[in-house]
Amino acid sequence: MTLALIPEADALIAGWLRGHPDVIALDANVAGTLPDTIVKSWIRVTLLDGRDDERCRVEHLVDFMVQLDCYAGRDSTREGEGQGEASTLARTARAVLKAAEGATVAGVVVTRVRFTGHIRVPDTDMEPARERYIVTAEVMLHRAA
Repeated sequence: MTLALIPEADALIAGWLRGHPDVIALDANVAGTLPDTIVKSWIRVTLLDGRDDERCRVEHLVDFMVQLDCYAGRDSTREGEGQGEASTLARTARAVLKAAEGATVAGVVVTRVRFTGHIRVPDTDMEPARERYIVTAEVMLHRAA
């Protein structure tokens, strides 16, 4: 029996965000890691968990939890600018993911998108410190028939 594997959820979501016109319009990078220096706005996509739907006997319907760290760019470190930039990026990422609900992306159906967190946590480990919003989402996926 050949198994039907669901692609890596974090890579799938990063690709969807990266290619969406609304994210492109914000000139934001989207990746699974952060660069040494963030010059423009950035979304880091991290896979936190992936739970099977207990009704399925095979790997078919998986509820993935992902974290989107939405960073303001270096040019927005002036007071007030970074928060607005990071907030716009986070709200755009939410809207783009929600719009994917019901769509087929790379042979996978986005069954459901549910947001479980949206918090402002500036990253003070960076120099200079960067505004950051953290969005947590559950994205249920299954292979298209």
